[in-house]
Amino acid sequence: MGALTESTQNNVLIALKGESSVEQDHKPLTVSQAEKTFPAVSTSIKRYEYEEQIALLICTISQIAEKKSALELSTDNGKNTSWTMNQSTDNCKKLKEANSINQLKGQKKIAELEINTSKTKERHKKIKPNNGLTCFEVAVLATMSAGKSTLVNALIGRELLPASNEACTARIFKIENDDFKDDFVASIVDINDNQKTDWIEACPETLIRLNKNNEKGSINIVGNIRSIKTTTIELVIYDTPGPNNSQDKTHGEITKEILHDGKFGLVFYVINATQFGVEDDAKLLTELFGYVQNDLENKEVIFILNKADQIDESLGESIANLVKKAEDYLGRLGFKSAKVFPVSAMAALLPRKSLNGQMLTRKEKRILNELIIQGKEAEKNLYEHSNLTTAEKNEIKSDTQDTAENLDFCMLIEYSGITAVEHYLKKKLKLI
Repeated sequence: MGALTESTQNNVLIALKGESSVEQDHKPLTVSQAEKTFPAVSTSIKRYEYEEQIALLICTISQIAEKKSALELSTDNGKNTSWTMNQSTDNCKKLKEANSINQLKGQKKIAELEINTSKTKERHKKIKPNNGLTCFEVAVLATMSAGKSTLVNALIGRELLPASNEACTARIFKIENDDFKDDFVASIVDINDNQKTDWIEACPETLIRLNKNNEKGSINIVGNIRSIKTTTIELVIYDTPGPNNSQDKTHGEITKEILHDGKFGLVFYVINATQFGVEDDAKLLTELFGYVQNDLENKEVIFILNKADQIDESLGESIANLVKKAEDYLGRLGFKSAKVFPVSAMAALLPRKSLNGQMLTRKEKRILNELIIQGKEAEKNLYEHSNLTTAEKNEIKSDTQDTAENLDFCMLIEYSGITAVEHYLKKKLKLI
């Protein structure tokens, strides 16, 4: 049995005194005497001892638990503090690395801007001559419904010119390439290039409004044609009105003015492959030959069979046969050894339009998906059906312009044949 505390001993003796009627000289009993004299009380004494020891044990356990909790909390705080410090160190390191990368990018952009600014200044002072001209002009000709505006939009890489026949009026669209512009702007200019209206953002809707403006003159558009890099020479593309518009006879007169002016260095003549050899084409081609026959070297004409992807081979037609028929037809009109490019302007426009951030309509998305399937199933790209030499076709294949991450779009653009037209234009511009 463990020893009782002094307090417990006193309590026991007082209790014994109260219960005993024998005083024994008024001397208090010792614990051993009490146990012998009063056996019943002995049990109470043991109970007090055990209860006190249990209370002490419980208190000790509680203190140990509190110390353990405090120790665990301290450990967790230490771990959290260590993790937070490590994380802060990592974040600081990453921030420094990102800052260094941004500084390098910023320095690179500044260097590029300085180079571009220098080129822009020199561009207007000393433009590289091309056939004695200060700029290289391309005239795009076609009868109505050949897809001429769609072809020009495909070259530009976005929906810009209004393509519907109802939207077009008797105006020329003069498109000047500027590699240092982000957006396209437009204004009406007179015959001497004097600006008649304020510059506005160019898009089909604003160009239709300019078409309806009372000011006379052509619509001048300036922007970056991304497929052609021309920092050392001015490229100007003229989109002319269709001369066979029975509702507006001035269209034919304007087209004749472009041909008669004679400043252009290259003509894109667009033929609807699904309506080959129509009378309107024969008339316009005859007039065109009259203007260029004495200078075919510097005023070359190439022929673009647009909508070539719509040839129905199930009816016995083929793109190769169509190209051969076009050669014979053009030869009879005076264009010997004509270069013929089968093209699908729509197959080039839709993926480029999407890649340049322009929204496609539901109908355009459906057409795009159908064209992707058609391009994948085709045995050859459209330009491979052209009458170019094998060496020229190999050059076109190696001159890849579209390196977008969307492989389906890249495939479709190459299939469309537009890269062949652009390759030929770059050769005329002496860019390659």
